[in-house]
Amino acid sequence: YNVTLDGQANHLIARLYTNKIFNGKVYARHRPNSCVVDVKESMAFEMTMDYSDPACGVKQEEPGRFATDLVLQHVINF
Repeated sequence: YNVTLDGQANHLIARLYTNKIFNGKVYARHRPNSCVVDVKESMAFEMTMDYSDPACGVKQEEPGRFATDLVLQHVINF
Protein backbone atom coordinates (compact mmCIF):
# COMPACT_ATOMS: atom_id res chain seq x y z
CA TYR A 1 0.00 0.00 0.00
CA ASN A 2 1.03 3.54 -0.69
CA VAL A 3 -0.55 5.99 1.73
CA THR A 4 -0.27 9.75 1.50
CA LEU A 5 -1.69 12.30 3.91
CA ASP A 6 -2.73 15.74 2.77
CA GLY A 7 -3.38 18.28 5.52
CA GLN A 8 -5.82 20.96 4.42
CA ALA A 9 -7.09 23.98 6.39
CA ASN A 10 -10.06 22.13 7.95
CA HIS A 11 -9.49 18.46 7.23
CA LEU A 12 -7.03 15.68 6.60
CA ILE A 13 -7.22 13.51 3.47
CA ALA A 14 -5.74 10.02 3.50
CA ARG A 15 -5.17 8.75 -0.04
CA LEU A 16 -4.48 5.04 -0.45
CA TYR A 17 -3.17 3.23 -3.49
CA THR A 18 -2.80 -0.54 -3.89
CA ASN A 19 -1.13 -2.78 -6.45
CA LYS A 20 -4.21 -5.01 -6.76
CA ILE A 21 -7.97 -4.61 -6.49
CA PHE A 22 -9.11 -3.89 -2.93
CA ASN A 23 -12.50 -4.80 -1.49
CA GLY A 24 -13.21 -3.84 2.09
CA LYS A 25 -13.33 -0.93 4.47
CA VAL A 26 -11.09 1.84 5.71
CA TYR A 27 -12.02 3.17 9.12
CA ALA A 28 -10.74 5.11 12.11
CA ARG A 29 -9.60 2.55 14.67
CA HIS A 30 -11.37 4.21 17.60
CA ARG A 31 -14.48 5.21 15.61
CA PRO A 32 -15.21 2.25 13.29
CA ASN A 33 -18.94 2.96 12.97
CA SER A 34 -18.90 6.73 12.52
CA CYS A 35 -15.79 7.14 10.37
CA VAL A 36 -15.73 4.53 7.61
CA VAL A 37 -15.35 4.28 3.84
CA ASP A 38 -16.55 1.20 1.96
CA VAL A 39 -14.28 0.31 -0.95
CA LYS A 40 -15.39 -1.94 -3.81
CA GLU A 41 -13.02 -3.13 -6.51
CA SER A 42 -10.69 -0.16 -6.44
CA MET A 43 -6.95 0.41 -6.48
CA ALA A 44 -7.15 4.05 -5.37
CA PHE A 45 -9.40 5.47 -2.68
CA GLU A 46 -9.44 8.21 -0.07
CA MET A 47 -10.89 9.17 3.27
CA THR A 48 -11.52 12.74 4.44
CA MET A 49 -11.47 13.51 8.17
CA ASP A 50 -12.34 16.90 9.62
CA TYR A 51 -10.04 18.12 12.37
CA SER A 52 -12.89 19.36 14.56
CA ASP A 53 -15.30 16.43 13.98
CA PRO A 54 -15.16 13.90 16.83
CA ALA A 55 -16.63 11.22 14.51
CA CYS A 56 -13.15 10.31 13.22
CA GLY A 57 -11.20 10.91 16.41
CA VAL A 58 -8.51 13.12 14.87
CA LYS A 59 -6.47 14.51 17.74
CA GLN A 60 -4.18 17.50 17.80
CA GLU A 61 -0.83 16.38 19.22
CA GLU A 62 0.70 19.85 19.13
CA PRO A 63 -0.02 23.04 17.18
CA GLY A 64 -0.24 22.12 13.50
CA ARG A 65 0.20 18.38 14.10
CA PHE A 66 -2.78 16.01 13.97
CA ALA A 67 -3.04 12.22 14.21
CA THR A 68 -5.47 9.30 14.03
CA ASP A 69 -5.17 5.57 13.42
CA LEU A 70 -6.66 4.05 10.27
CA VAL A 71 -7.48 0.39 9.68
CA LEU A 72 -7.72 -1.30 6.27
CA GLN A 73 -9.97 -4.35 6.45
CA HIS A 74 -10.15 -6.74 3.52
CA VAL A 75 -13.41 -8.49 2.70
CA ILE A 76 -12.90 -11.94 1.23
CA ASN A 77 -15.52 -12.96 -1.31
CA PHE A 78 -16.28 -16.65 -1.59
